[in-house]
Amino acid sequence: MLHRPKHSAGFTLIEIMVVLVIVGLMIIVNLPRIHQYRLRTQLEGTVQEIKGQVRKTQTWSTAVKAGTAVADADHNASLFAYALHFEEGANEYVIWEVWEDADGNAASYAETPDERKDVIPLPEQITISDIQPGQPLNTADFLFEIPTGQIIATSAVFDAENKVEITLKLTSYTYLFRIWRNGTISS
Repeated sequence: MLHRPKHSAGFTLIEIMVVLVIVGLMIIVNLPRIHQYRLRTQLEGTVQEIKGQVRKTQTWSTAVKAGTAVADADHNASLFAYALHFEEGANEYVIWEVWEDADGNAASYAETPDERKDVIPLPEQITISDIQPGQPLNTADFLFEIPTGQIIATSAVFDAENKVEITLKLTSYTYLFRIWRNGTISS
């Protein structure tokens, strides 16, 4: 005669299904938070990349000798600064070379040929949604002087605290960072 144990050592199908339902509910409840976290970290990563590009641009400005000739210029031109260009509604920003003609006139962003611009795309679906303080053009250009690396001019208007705020947007989420008059960037 065989003796069967009264309690089996496994889980019943009902117990497994209850656990799966509980785990599924926990996932469903936390899914918006997971999505929000993913979007926020993507925006934070993009701001970190922009910070790196600002530092790189500033470093380039200190590494070039003032008055370096600009090759293939239409007239006697020399490198005056490196600059960053941000534009509301754009999904990119630009690092560009600012040259100065023989009369000391610095080229504007619009006057600078495309081959003197390095367009940096933002990750998919991220756009520059706001630049504050606002101005008529809704753009911000920051010129880093050669050879000091200091911001010497900007098309953006600095606020009373000497900063410009730029907001990135991804779907309905935004992330704000600041560029200060001394060239530092914070978020």
